Amino acid sequence: MSAFSNCNAIKSIFIPKSVIYIGWNTFSGCSSLESIVVESGNEVYHSYDNCLIETATKTLVLGCKTSVIPTDGRVNTIGLYSFSGCSELQSIEIPNTIIEIGQNAFEMCTGLTSIKISENVEIIDSNAFWQCTKLETVVIPDSVTRLGYSAFGYCSSLIRVILPKCINSIEAGLFNGCTNLQNVVIPDNVTIIGNYAFVSCSSLESVSIPSQVCSIEMSAFTACTTLENFTFKGTMAQWNGIGKGEQWNLNTPFTVVHCTDGDVAVP
Repeated sequence: MSAFSNCNAIKSIFIPKSVIYIGWNTFSGCSSLESIVVESGNEVYHSYDNCLIETATKTLVLGCKTSVIPTDGRVNTIGLYSFSGCSELQSIEIPNTIIEIGQNAFEMCTGLTSIKISENVEIIDSNAFWQCTKLETVVIPDSVTRLGYSAFGYCSSLIRVILPKCINSIEAGLFNGCTNLQNVVIPDNVTIIGNYAFVSCSSLESVSIPSQVCSIEMSAFTACTTLENFTFKGTMAQWNGIGKGEQWNLNTPFTVVHCTDGDVAVP
């Protein structure tokens, strides 16, 4: 693992047919990589459009700045760390043959400005787009049922995000450090807002919380220093019944929560 990590001079990789195992993170951070070729006859891996693919599991193991994710069904999972540190990757399209975007798949793709996620993706796993610092807008299709923790953490240019309707939790640190995020509409099925979910979202101006929420965990909105409009889509009694973690609203300017039947003061 990590054998060639951060080797910025590597431009091409040739995998001979004798190779039967490549560990995750082996080539992470090889930002100049532009060609991936597997020798014909390899029984475990093959290459296609500069993607390294584990044939049996249909997992994209390694991508680079020139990769085009196949649309013919030979890949259904973007594997963990597969594009990690690919700082010269500028845009990527996730086709509708993909079911899962794995852990840390696009972390620290600091040049990534555009992602298009097609319908059929069901899981965007933990840290999948962590520290993609040039992403400004993300539209997540309603096919997604789970967003892992810190999936968009420290996407510091992120201004706008549309969340899928079917998720039932905002995982820990999901938008931690998204300092340009301005407004969030949390889907109606959400019941839990996790630890540090929106910590340091210092441009966040308004939040709307669905009535199904039963828990807002520790430091969920800490240091949201411009958050002045906080709305809860249920009654005052429902709001008072929600479990609230320690310092859930530390260093925020709002003093009341707007409920359907009145306002509730907050410490």
